[in-house]
Amino acid sequence: MQLHKQHTPELTNTSDHFLSLFLPQKQRIYGYIFALVQNPTVADDVFQDVSGILWQEFNSFIPGSSFAKWSNAIVYNCVRTYRHKNKRYVVGLNEDTFEQLTKTIDDHDLTDSKWAVIQSCLSKLTASAYRVYHGFYIENLSAYDIAKQSGRSIYGVRKSLMLVRKVLFECVEEKNAEADR
Repeated sequence: MQLHKQHTPELTNTSDHFLSLFLPQKQRIYGYIFALVQNPTVADDVFQDVSGILWQEFNSFIPGSSFAKWSNAIVYNCVRTYRHKNKRYVVGLNEDTFEQLTKTIDDHDLTDSKWAVIQSCLSKLTASAYRVYHGFYIENLSAYDIAKQSGRSIYGVRKSLMLVRKVLFECVEEKNAEADR
């Protein structure tokens, strides 16, 4: 009796292809979800659902097309389903604002280019600065929580956040100026 299936080249190639598209978009997808649900616990749950659905539906993705646009459509449907199933728990965005926000975010060409600039600028952060950025902006931790986790003072973390914002702002401005030339 065989306990593990052998990986076929097709499965490996499909999963490798999926991961090559999904992993660079992972933070953007989570950010999109969080922008729509405005609750880290709900965002985590929806992100897990979306990740599974993206993999299950990957055979419907058209190679060469925009993975971001395709994934945004799935995110939108998952968030909409969550909002309808959990109406009494939904706070923040009313339906009209939700629809308007999703249309704005779905302008993928502009969003993709902005995200590429931000990703490029994030890659220039030191490992320590990136951990602070990730904790504060991605994990939604407070400066106090980051300080507690890292063993740094809260003032040190706040100073690091200020410097991260400054570095990212200057980098984005510089890249936008280069693009305008």
